[in-house]
Amino acid sequence: MFCDENAPLSNESSHLSHSLKHEEVDWAQSRIIFISPEFTKYQQHAIGFKDLGIQLWEVHKYSSRGLLVLNEVKSPSTKEPITAIAKNKVKEMYSELKSNILTIGKDIEVRPKKQSAAFRRKQAFVRLWAR
Repeated sequence: MFCDENAPLSNESSHLSHSLKHEEVDWAQSRIIFISPEFTKYQQHAIGFKDLGIQLWEVHKYSSRGLLVLNEVKSPSTKEPITAIAKNKVKEMYSELKSNILTIGKDIEVRPKKQSAAFRRKQAFVRLWAR
């Protein structure tokens, strides 16, 4: 967006003071853009997730006349979506917890449901819920 710094302020800019509510934003279309002369390798790897709307742009000034060049930084590698990583981590944690609980005794029964799982002998002694 470009603006003329000498242009008078109009009433059109008054809508900027309105606070947006979370549901008013289409987050699937949203992007966060960072502009800097340089980025660390960690910052460059952060843009590799498919479902994170982050863009990095490097800006360089090349003359005393104010020649600016913007270059988009591309990810060195594209990783699986961060939501998939989180789901895989939860699955790993559940598998580890389940195997530890089952070592308590051979009479332990696992009762999985749609959003929960229970471990029981005569009655449930551990319940896990997905959120």
